Amino acid sequence: DLRRRLEVGADLRHARAQDLMHPHPRTIAPHVLATQAAQMMEQHGITSVVVVDATGALVGLVHIRDLMLAKVI
Repeated sequence: DLRRRLEVGADLRHARAQDLMHPHPRTIAPHVLATQAAQMMEQHGITSVVVVDATGALVGLVHIRDLMLAKVI
C-alpha cells in the first residue's frame, strides 16, 4: 500500500503506520513453496506475503527481494 500511495504522489511525511497498512494482507502457510509465493505476488501485483501458522499467528514475511536473492525468481 505504501508503494501505491507513493505512485500517486501522496504526502506521507505525517502518515501513521495504520494509515498505510493493508488490513487484510495476502497470507501463506510456512509449508508453501517459494515458487508459489512468487506466483501469488505476480498474480496480485504485490511485493510481499505474510507467512502465518494454522492459527493465523504471524510467522514471518516473504518479500520479492528474498525470492530474488534466493534465485527463486
